[in-house]
Amino acid sequence: MKYDGVSFSIKVGEDTIEEYEVTVNKETKELACWIPSEVGAEFCIVGNNDLKEYGVLCWVKLDGRNTCIEWMDASESNCMIEGALVAENAVLPFVFSPILLTDDETARHRAIPDLHALGTIQVMIRRGKVVSKKPWTKPSNVDLSNLGPLHERTKKAGAHCVSLGKQRQVEKASMLSCKSVDTEDEPYCTFLFRYRPRDVLQAQGIIAAPQIPAHPNAQAGPSPKGATTSRKRPQNSQEPGQPEVKEESDDSDQDGESPGAMQARLDTMTADMEALRAQMFKAKSKRERKRVKRERSPIRLETSGAVIDLTLE
Repeated sequence: MKYDGVSFSIKVGEDTIEEYEVTVNKETKELACWIPSEVGAEFCIVGNNDLKEYGVLCWVKLDGRNTCIEWMDASESNCMIEGALVAENAVLPFVFSPILLTDDETARHRAIPDLHALGTIQVMIRRGKVVSKKPWTKPSNVDLSNLGPLHERTKKAGAHCVSLGKQRQVEKASMLSCKSVDTEDEPYCTFLFRYRPRDVLQAQGIIAAPQIPAHPNAQAGPSPKGATTSRKRPQNSQEPGQPEVKEESDDSDQDGESPGAMQARLDTMTADMEALRAQMFKAKSKRERKRVKRERSPIRLETSGAVIDLTLE
């Protein structure tokens, strides 16, 4: 996806994951798309900045969690965000993982993430310029925890999340102090990758389902001109004197959707309904209580331009 000089994509190994149903909200400057996810696949976020005057701050959220902040210089290309930094030369890679469910009732009372944000990779972009450079220190405003088991009533069976994998070595990183010209409330743009298992996206019609293979009894080679093929046995093909045998139609593969795919689609629809109910409850609760002033984040920028620290590989 690309917005006015800045673009981002998701790669697994050397392959860029194909994006489906890309949308652009001109008011919020948010670009969104769907991508297929595969359990166990490590991925990286790849950025390109064609802006000549500004570098960009890249604020990465995985499933709603602030995971890392990266920097791209002006006119920089192929910037690889491989994972979350835990040391100046070590990262925890991003990995697509299954969401684990439990029937343990204590799980219902644990704090859970925003269900609406599960299954999303968000990259918020703010333009800026480097002020100074210093040795790397661990940021205090990132969440490096993995998602624990959710109660089965969350209806997330078969869904995926992003986990942080085993630590590995990378090139030494530094800490930059940057002055941003955009704010957190009004960023330059935002990229939102919504990921789901491939069979779920196929069940929802976002990705075309694979073609149904030809019947094993079908004759190989092209049909004669003007002729049509049939999966049913011709009526005159049976031997004389033999009882007529009717073939049962194979309805299981005619609609192109397996029971597993239908169950995944049902789970996704149920989860969306639960998320909508949670949003409605939250909205009603806000009306019933007094508004409380939000505490300012230690990394939030003033509109006049503040200095913050972020990691640069």
